[in-house]
Amino acid sequence: MWLGCGLIGLGCGLDLVRCGLDRVRCGLNRLGCGLIELGCGLDHLGCGLIHLRCGNCLLRCGYLHLRCGQQLFDTII
Repeated sequence: MWLGCGLIGLGCGLDLVRCGLDRVRCGLNRLGCGLIELGCGLDHLGCGLIHLRCGNCLLRCGYLHLRCGQQLFDTII
């Protein structure tokens, strides 16, 4: 049981690392978005698409956190 719990914890840790990378990429996208806004014009459309993609990263990250918590809860029970 402890071994299985450890493996699930490891998988959870990898999900959190991946989540962190998504957030970093999202932050970079937002920074790029700010630079695009300085250019204005049609670039605003591109900026909106970057924000949408960034939101998807954070949504997926939240899902990974939720799944991780569920796995750890299941192993305790």
